[in-house]
Amino acid sequence: AVRVLRQRTPGPAGDHRGRGHRQPPFDGQKEPFENMRDAYAPLAWQCRYGGIEVPDSLWQYHEFGLNQKYSENQSEDMVKDPKIMAAFDAWANDFQTYVSQKGKVPPGRFRAFGYEAPGHKIADAKLIWRDVKMRAGYAPEGSSPRIQNDLNLNRDATFHPKESAVKTTPVK
Repeated sequence: AVRVLRQRTPGPAGDHRGRGHRQPPFDGQKEPFENMRDAYAPLAWQCRYGGIEVPDSLWQYHEFGLNQKYSENQSEDMVKDPKIMAAFDAWANDFQTYVSQKGKVPPGRFRAFGYEAPGHKIADAKLIWRDVKMRAGYAPEGSSPRIQNDLNLNRDATFHPKESAVKTTPVK
């Protein structure tokens, strides 16, 4: 089906209300790529840019489910298609061959596996000290808890958080 879209574009200088602009008709039946494999080029390029290897020999496109309803084009339907399964099996074998030929890859400088983050004992100690001060009713100057406490709006300074602070803190 062909559909005409309307896009708002700026009018004359200084007039930002916009005016109708006709888009060229869009033919949903016409594919935008000569080779449908190129539809995934941005994904492959982004992987490559991020350091993920995408060999051309393993980057393939196989269409399945053409002219079928969405409900009849699921993975349980795909496995019944011998052409698709043969193509997938061939790709899996190519992948295994590629990885075997490449061999073990040495870990890089910023390897994630086995990485142990440096300790943060000083930051933890500061956090514990802040917690003790807050429970004792000494919130940082200018903070919302301090202002509420000074106005006697909220008495939640307590060392027993499961109990109401009203029971443990006298009214000023």
